Amino acid sequence: MGVLYLSYLALVILVLMPLLNTLPHWYLKENFKRDLHTDLVLFNPFTISVEVRGAAIPEPDGAAFAAVDKARVNLSLSSLWHPGWVFDEILVEELYLHIRQIAPGRFNFTDMLEAIPESPPSDDDEPGLPGLTVGEFRFGARRINLSDDSRETPFSTHYEGLNIVVKDLSTIIEEGKPYEISASAESGGRLHWKGTVSIPLSRSDGRLSLEQVSLTPFWRFAEPWLNLELQQGYLNLAGNYRLDWGDNFSYAIDGGELAVRGIDVVAKDPAALPETSFSLSALTVDGIAVDSLTQHADIASIQVTAPAIAGWLEGETISLQQLFAVSLPASEAEPEPEPAEPQAAWTASVGKLALAEGRIQ
Repeated sequence: MGVLYLSYLALVILVLMPLLNTLPHWYLKENFKRDLHTDLVLFNPFTISVEVRGAAIPEPDGAAFAAVDKARVNLSLSSLWHPGWVFDEILVEELYLHIRQIAPGRFNFTDMLEAIPESPPSDDDEPGLPGLTVGEFRFGARRINLSDDSRETPFSTHYEGLNIVVKDLSTIIEEGKPYEISASAESGGRLHWKGTVSIPLSRSDGRLSLEQVSLTPFWRFAEPWLNLELQQGYLNLAGNYRLDWGDNFSYAIDGGELAVRGIDVVAKDPAALPETSFSLSALTVDGIAVDSLTQHADIASIQVTAPAIAGWLEGETISLQQLFAVSLPASEAEPEPEPAEPQAAWTASVGKLALAEGRIQ
């Protein structure tokens, strides 16, 4: 028994460890024309885990694309008697990722996708998700950059501190398992999403909240097609939800709250639209309840505070209409869709609607 144990350790140290520190680098370069840099790849023969430290995949020109401080996969011995693959832990720490659109329909990772060989279809393949159970899934991203260099005016934004924690994530176990997701947006806004999810039952329920999320990055993305400039504006959103994406898709929201604050809109070209603007101290919507099964929405109250509207009419020109006009890029003509079957109408009720301190010029 001792000889087998020593032989196992020698195999790991002398054969497996050198392969793990060289083979992935060769494979990525040979098949995807990308370099892989790692500080160290470790295999723990006692816990059956693989850990990668200081990994980075640059773009072909050397620009930063993806990097991670630490990643670990721990295979569980219970895979021998449980259905599917079972992992005690999957961990990713301090991920950096830059997703960049370099041309219409092409990104800085498109070449890697095109290098993946297509698998021939097989009649033996059964549809559905593979059997997978993860005792603890932890994903942390230091920074995720999103940019579009294909536009006349390049666009970029980023997200920081993205953290995802899921306990007992499984495509086999039907009982809903807890998860928690948090992240910070470019201007300090926060996302918090907590609840339970069951992949086999295609169900999830929990609570989602967005706190003080700046709307200016969304304006920068749509800026080429707008006549307005959003100087500031913030979004707050919260609510409990239930989602079922099985055979009959359905959703429900209760305790919903929506607030848009500090909106300040002016003309992008003040000379073309002088004395035209829109501002809003706050728009708050409370007591939101929506149920797709009954096709009904309830809103307890809508409060509009201190809207200020300035505009003018000259002949057939309405300045506010031009301020909020949207000029989307022309797209190729598509065939007319077939007429959809008539759908049952939704109903809605609003308990209270109030406007305070409004000004119109």
